[in-house]
Amino acid sequence: MSAPAAKTAPAPAPESREIAIFLAVIAVLGAGLVCATLLARRTPVSKLVVEQRPAARQLVDFSLTNWDGRTVTRADLKDRFVVVTFVFTSCSATCLEISRHMERIQTATAGRDDVRLLSFSMDPRTDLQRTGPHGCGRCAPRVERTPQGKRPSMKSLRPVLAVVLYLITGLAWPPASAATATTLRFFEVRGVIRDLPGGDKAVIRHEEIPGYMPKMTMELTVRNTNELRGLQVGDEIKFKLFADADKHWIEALQRTKAASALVATPPSSRQSTLAPKLRELQPGDVMLDAELLNEEGKVIRLSDFRGRALAFTFIFTRCPLPDFCPRMGNRFKEARELLLARPGSPTNWQFLSLSFDPEFDTPLGLKNYARNYRGTDPDRWLYAVASSNVLAQIAGPLDFRFAKENGSLSHNLRTVVLDSSGRIHRQFDSNTWKAAELAEALVEAAASGQGKPKQP
Repeated sequence: MSAPAAKTAPAPAPESREIAIFLAVIAVLGAGLVCATLLARRTPVSKLVVEQRPAARQLVDFSLTNWDGRTVTRADLKDRFVVVTFVFTSCSATCLEISRHMERIQTATAGRDDVRLLSFSMDPRTDLQRTGPHGCGRCAPRVERTPQGKRPSMKSLRPVLAVVLYLITGLAWPPASAATATTLRFFEVRGVIRDLPGGDKAVIRHEEIPGYMPKMTMELTVRNTNELRGLQVGDEIKFKLFADADKHWIEALQRTKAASALVATPPSSRQSTLAPKLRELQPGDVMLDAELLNEEGKVIRLSDFRGRALAFTFIFTRCPLPDFCPRMGNRFKEARELLLARPGSPTNWQFLSLSFDPEFDTPLGLKNYARNYRGTDPDRWLYAVASSNVLAQIAGPLDFRFAKENGSLSHNLRTVVLDSSGRIHRQFDSNTWKAAELAEALVEAAASGQGKPKQP
């Protein structure tokens, strides 16, 4: 009589294997994220971590049905950060784990009206009928239909899970506006030399840098000035752009022989705010009044700030280079902190960050951008945007120079302090001034301005 055959354990179902693999990946990524965070905290400033982020892509238009039957479109999510996951209610393990991650994200972003979480159902035929804590979540696509009798498989979820993992772990990375001293980013860029003013500067009209900066004409800092030898205005070049938390530079400049989509545009074709040329205002002159749209969507005027010393600077929210518009925001932040902490400091002062990009910077966009610098405390710091007509009136007298050239922006940096009577007290050029200088200028301006203003 032969011995009975040994029993073998049944092979795990494909669905279980997929779930186990997914949970293992979650655990490994979680452990790696913790280790990376701990190491980052101990990393000396001299040891920089290079970060390259994926290019941003435009979200396609869509029409969704909310769990309560309301229609949701892309327009409803404009000017908001959106975290998206794909689930279906019959998925008991993986989708539930994803929902728990979304719950943690929801808790971490509580109170932020610029963040939306969306859980898309992949099984609208069933999930449109379900509600409750593990119902369809938020939205179910109208356009996608699951074949009758079939439900989404874990295999179909694989690419979706990769996106979800990126979104979950990506939230732990510091945003560009809050970059730490251990973060260094670099990009390979192409452009056209527009001017060579001397020293370590080169004015370059560069192509769009996806996910970082629109096409612009910027005065960039060249790390190795020897690389400028032999280059001329109008040359098409490629280079590497580096940016850390406080500054930028370019290197590896090379003239390119291949045809480029960029064509050097003669100065006569640029749209500039400097025509007609107006007399530049001097200290003691009354600042021209101007109508602005603030971050709450309300129309205000510069004259509304009479009685307070006012410091305003020009920015636009798409400017990411740390020593341009972000530095203006950081200097305002530091100056406000100095004034609030200063014993006996006057209280009749105000900061105003003024956007010159009305086509892009909406009131809600400005309000969200402001959080990067003033946090949730708007005390005596306002954001607003000026129309093109207003900019044409005030830019010249303030020596603020910006131009639009075939969709690209170029600008200089200009910060102005007005006294309580609306007169020019002091103007700061470039980006080399310190927060303490601005705070002191505001204290002086708040105490002055009692005499009769001198008309321009």
